[in-house]
Amino acid sequence: MNKEKLSIKSSWQEKPLIVFSLIILFVAIVSIALVLVPQRAEKLSEETNKRWNEIRESDRNLLYAAEITNPGTGMSLEIDTTLKEICNTGSRSCGEIDPGFCSGKVNLCSLVPDKISSIPKDPGLNENGSETGYWIAKSYDGLKIGIVIGNKKIDCPEGYVSVPGNPLYETDDFCVMKYQAKALNVETGELSMDGCGGFWDIDRCSLRPPISWADDNYIPVSVPEARPWVGLSLYDPEGYDIKDACESVDAKLMSNAQWMTIARNIEAIGENWTGGTPGKGSLIQGNSFAPLEEGPLPAENEGKGKEKRVFELTNGEVIWDLSGNVWEWLDDSASYNEQLNTTPIKDLPTEGEDSGIWLQWFEIDNYGDKWDHDFYRASKDEWGTAQGMGKVFIRNDEDRVFRRGGRWSDGSYAGVYSINFRTGSHVVHSITGFRCVK
Repeated sequence: MNKEKLSIKSSWQEKPLIVFSLIILFVAIVSIALVLVPQRAEKLSEETNKRWNEIRESDRNLLYAAEITNPGTGMSLEIDTTLKEICNTGSRSCGEIDPGFCSGKVNLCSLVPDKISSIPKDPGLNENGSETGYWIAKSYDGLKIGIVIGNKKIDCPEGYVSVPGNPLYETDDFCVMKYQAKALNVETGELSMDGCGGFWDIDRCSLRPPISWADDNYIPVSVPEARPWVGLSLYDPEGYDIKDACESVDAKLMSNAQWMTIARNIEAIGENWTGGTPGKGSLIQGNSFAPLEEGPLPAENEGKGKEKRVFELTNGEVIWDLSGNVWEWLDDSASYNEQLNTTPIKDLPTEGEDSGIWLQWFEIDNYGDKWDHDFYRASKDEWGTAQGMGKVFIRNDEDRVFRRGGRWSDGSYAGVYSINFRTGSHVVHSITGFRCVK
């Protein structure tokens, strides 16, 4: 009997030790888990970043996409690292296209702002230390998202910035002047500080160049100093014109397809909108709200709010004055049947340079016989001056040349999508400059 009591007593004395041991074991397991789980999470995060970097580095040509079939919110991403060409990029009919048409491609609404979830920064830095960006876009059916490579940079000459190409406009990556072209005298090394050979005012530089640019050996350069180069005709069969100027530096005049490639890139970046998000507030409009007598400005003050003059691109590059300061000639023209208009066609007078009419973009519903909506304007039909789109000037006449962006005093008429069909290629302007591309 005493032995049985002793055994029971001994058993009760051992239980606290067992419980204590179990507690110690549990604490040890939890501690190990707390160490290993973050390490595992960190490893997963490193692996994810590595895979994303592999996607970005394996083919840097915008616009291509890698599908994520399990977006979720966790760290597990099922990424198809085989880059596929995007189908229907930037189209207004995103989601309405026959899926069979996109066979082997990724159908993403990658350039439609309300479909973009975010444009985060690269987790790493590129070689020169500047941050770059990539796009995350939803697919038309909402079941997939994709990474759209948007941090492509090609090597560009000094004064030029890299622009990712866009298959919607059949543009490859290209280099464009960061600033509107300035006139440099190659013999003296001096800039034409007023952009018109020392004789600038809005009237005296309008009718003909005050000096012979070719005789004085002027070439276009992209620098912040001086006013933009004006007073040079787009096309002069007997003299020195803008195309000659760009060719003198082994470049070409920017085309409308290249302009639109930049504009659609700009449109998708929140920093270019006064509301901080694509589609919120208005696109910045640069030096577009100054008095007429002030004239264009050098690239000194960046401005702020809707008058900010610096536009950001998806690859971290910046470009000045794509809206405002001076209009820009482009290497495109439109015949009567190729020009923008309304339905029914507005019957406008053709006598005089001022004949024609300014319209809101949402009033335009006839895009002519050659191009469509995407060749001219923003991705949203309803956007107008309230969203900083600028206006369109239509003039029913033959061979109208593209001028885009607006001038320093055009106010709400200016914008990255503003377009002016007032003149032909022979005209010399004090309000119109240009930009070269390589």
